[in-house]
Amino acid sequence: MSVGQESPVHIVAGAHPGAVGAPPSPGRPGEVRTRRPMISERVKWGIPSFVTLVVLLLVVVLPLAWIFFDSISDPKGDGFTFSNFVDAFSAPEFLRPVWNSIRLSGTVMILCVVIGVPLAWLVARTDLPGAKLMRSAVYISFVLPSLITAVAWVLLASPNSGMLNKLTDSLFGVKPFNVFSMTFLALLISFSLFSYTFIFTVSSLDNVGGEVEEAAAIMGAGRLRRTITIVLPLVLPAILSSMIVTFLQTIALYGAPALIAVPAGQQVITTQLFSFFAFPQRPELAAAYALPLVIFAALLIWLRKRIMGRRSYVTVGGRGGAPYKVKLGAWKWPAAVLSWGFFVIAVLLPAGTLVYMALLRNWTRLGLDLNFDNFNWVFNNGAQAIGNSLEFALWTGTLCMIVGFVVAYLSERRNNLVNRVLAFLTTTPLVVPGMILAIGMLAAYSRPPILIYGTGVILIVAFWVRFMPIAFQNIQPAIAQINPELEQASRIGGAGLVKTMARITVPLAGGAMVSAWIFTFVLSTHEISAAMLLVGIDTQVMPTLVTNLYEQALYGRIAALGVVMVGITMIAVIVGRILASDRFLGKRSK
Repeated sequence: MSVGQESPVHIVAGAHPGAVGAPPSPGRPGEVRTRRPMISERVKWGIPSFVTLVVLLLVVVLPLAWIFFDSISDPKGDGFTFSNFVDAFSAPEFLRPVWNSIRLSGTVMILCVVIGVPLAWLVARTDLPGAKLMRSAVYISFVLPSLITAVAWVLLASPNSGMLNKLTDSLFGVKPFNVFSMTFLALLISFSLFSYTFIFTVSSLDNVGGEVEEAAAIMGAGRLRRTITIVLPLVLPAILSSMIVTFLQTIALYGAPALIAVPAGQQVITTQLFSFFAFPQRPELAAAYALPLVIFAALLIWLRKRIMGRRSYVTVGGRGGAPYKVKLGAWKWPAAVLSWGFFVIAVLLPAGTLVYMALLRNWTRLGLDLNFDNFNWVFNNGAQAIGNSLEFALWTGTLCMIVGFVVAYLSERRNNLVNRVLAFLTTTPLVVPGMILAIGMLAAYSRPPILIYGTGVILIVAFWVRFMPIAFQNIQPAIAQINPELEQASRIGGAGLVKTMARITVPLAGGAMVSAWIFTFVLSTHEISAAMLLVGIDTQVMPTLVTNLYEQALYGRIAALGVVMVGITMIAVIVGRILASDRFLGKRSK
């Protein structure tokens, strides 16, 4: 190479302009240029935060803002007033339902923990007979719509005409069951919602490796001590999340309380809210009655954060080894009898009642006069409602899973003010009753620039907003359990953020993500309160069809439609578990 000839060797961006091998500049001779700096980390994290914030402002804040506007609107149209709040929370007949809902939700929450956590531990960490089958069977309780389950229990345990009371009366001369009581209502709802606690806890237990438990066992720690000191702290985020979900879901539940509490002479918040829309309608009073629930939800989320504190709930090494299996020994078969006995009473009994009623020719006459007329009616007259429910549920589940993952990841990895706001906005709709949320969306989306009322889009948005907190609460504990050092090591190794998430974060959180999709898909096929106010002529869904049939006391057709709903959602559960096994978690068939 002759003297004065430019060297073709280049160095990395950021080299000193006078360094040997610096890239030549197309400008003046001897001038060098450097490569443009890459996008800063703050901008990379800020873009998804900003986009998600804009979306949540449109779908969460805007409808809630209209609810607040209605709550302070004078019913006579004379400006603004706070008299709606005074009327809502000064009359004893309005305060009593609030206390009933708090007591009912607290009871259900405790029962779900008492039932769901031990059952999840038995299935995931012991040699319980039939554990794999139980893991799948629990989903049946989740996919049974609460309204239709309540119908089944009314048919089973009505004081005079219930099938169980008829059986005990013929055998022993007594009628011990009375479905129309708050105690029975709490049990019934717990039978439906314990699956939340079970699935949340099982998903978390699956991510906890067994090495630490094995080491503790070698050191002489007993089964109870290992469970309390090692396993329980690691799954505590999932348990607390499920407690919040079950508490708030019970407060927002309408179907079962309407069938059981109201005939018992008791009102809860949702049934009282519904009464505000009877003639004469009082939407302003309903908005004032519901608005404090949003504040209550925020307090629950804050309390969860305070309980969690600064403690760490991650395990080093990703998914870890195989879970440590506890040998039950002499307790093996008693545990199996208790577990499967509960499942039979809580799930199979009402499910079997639905199947029987769907096949019965005349529901007023028990016997073996069976046929398929009710199913023929459902498929001939309810095809559009079934198709709409499927389409809306597919969109809802996918949107909830994506947004839930994004917000959970941002709130765990970049715990700043904006992302804390995102987490709050994502969780807030859980406590808003569906009918109140629907009123806000009617006001927000029935006028320009967002005019979607009367279309299927508004139902998808309503279901998405309604159940987005479920996905977030399910995914966030899984993200929290993933050690950030795994992602940092990937980034140091040269992988970008998207590649790191695709190879590490998503596979490790895949089980929770699929569970979130299953939850939201199933719940959207069951949602009734929001759908009743938002359906149009061509957007009828299965729950609204159920209400029409119930008003006509066509219990056989209700049961047949319920069986179809359960079949559809069970297919979704099976497909979701296949995806969790093969696509998300990276397992391969042998």
